[in-house]
Amino acid sequence: MTKISRADIAIDRSVKRRVALPPEVDADLQAYARLLSTDGEMVDPADLIVTMIERFMAGDRQFRQARRMERGARRRKPEGSGEGVATGAGAGADTTNGHPGNQDKA
Repeated sequence: MTKISRADIAIDRSVKRRVALPPEVDADLQAYARLLSTDGEMVDPADLIVTMIERFMAGDRQFRQARRMERGARRRKPEGSGEGVATGAGAGADTTNGHPGNQDKA
């Protein structure tokens, strides 16, 4: 896993999502932001989330492979055929990502 530096933090507010974090995760996120804060310039913990998720997905080989296959299938689909690309849990995708907390959600 690669380290996140202050320069990596994206501060683009194009899409808003509400996420409920367990208190332990929120405390760790705030501690991480404090560690990245330098020279009195505080890093907003919410700004770290985008970078962390991007890095997580970029490091997930199965996800990248599925996205490439999905894009290829969309390019090959004839216009007006009405056939779509199946995605998500119903398409046989592993939605657990190996995380124990997601095992019962698949």
